Amino acid sequence: MIIALCIVAAILGKVLEKYNKEQALFVTIAACTIVLTFLVVYLSPLISMMNELFNRTGTGENYSQVIIKSLGICYVTQLGFDVCKDCNENALATVVEVSGKVTLIILAIPLLEKLINIVTSIM
Repeated sequence: MIIALCIVAAILGKVLEKYNKEQALFVTIAACTIVLTFLVVYLSPLISMMNELFNRTGTGENYSQVIIKSLGICYVTQLGFDVCKDCNENALATVVEVSGKVTLIILAIPLLEKLINIVTSIM
């Protein structure tokens, strides 16, 4: 169903592109939003399973939350990058990509701090 929606949106976008590029872009963005909404529903059992696995290992939910947030940041960044590229806004696409990378680094700082504490306690 998701693939069919994407194919229909792509065809509709190409047809609309001849008449009105803005409407074609909105069709693409709407299709992406609908697909991502469906995927979030399908991912909730996976997220629950990941949380359960991390709780079994005794590491807690912090690590699973960081992984889930990181994946979300990666997907949203890639989507923003692709939309900017499709609009021939290469400078904006680069800014989106760099901001996604910086956000991932900021998200990883607490984990790096814990890793450094573990290493220094071993030495």
